[in-house]
Amino acid sequence: REYLGEEEDTIIVHAGLIPDVELKEQEIETMTTLRDLKAKCNKKGAFTHYKPHDKAKDEAIVAENPEQAKECDARVAWASAWFGPNRVVFGHNAKRKLQMYPGHWAIGLDTGAVYGGELTGMILPGRKLVSVKVKEYSPH
Repeated sequence: REYLGEEEDTIIVHAGLIPDVELKEQEIETMTTLRDLKAKCNKKGAFTHYKPHDKAKDEAIVAENPEQAKECDARVAWASAWFGPNRVVFGHNAKRKLQMYPGHWAIGLDTGAVYGGELTGMILPGRKLVSVKVKEYSPH
């Protein structure tokens, strides 16, 4: 698709999207809170779908490829399980800082500005990253 003469291939979302779910079918809560997914499988052990994964003690894996992202009951960083067709730019995860996975299908820009890190942005359509150092936030 084209928008103002530029190819439109990037979705910008606060937190995340569930792979293989149409944009119009994504839940608002998911798009504003998602960090990790849980791969669900049928009784035969075949992948069926992803579910949002709530906070847990175990750390999510970073999938290197689509097959690893679909391992049954794996907790996976959602962005590492995103393989298009659109690019996604998101925030909401300062703990992981800048997230760039194979293919750069999903890019996480939360670099912890509120904690004294950097404020990171992206210039589109070229996907150029820019950042500035900030002072740690203090409500006083």
